[in-house]
Amino acid sequence: MEQLVDIHTHHTSFATLALRNYRLGVDIEVPCGPFSAGIHPWDVDKIEDCEELLNELEHIDCVAIGEIGLDFACNVDR
Repeated sequence: MEQLVDIHTHHTSFATLALRNYRLGVDIEVPCGPFSAGIHPWDVDKIEDCEELLNELEHIDCVAIGEIGLDFACNVDR
């Protein structure tokens, strides 16, 4: 079984080594270097289907799935 690590941060400094997240429905460009791709709960209504996510997961630099889950701080149908 693979080891999974959950590190939730909104730190975006380019001076640090970090895995960038590609937020489908919001971000325009795929990050340079290793990244995660996901659909943030706040953006579910901006996504028609999961085809775009499946396509990004095939990108050579996509190394993780990110922004998956429920967010009880927003008004999204759970």
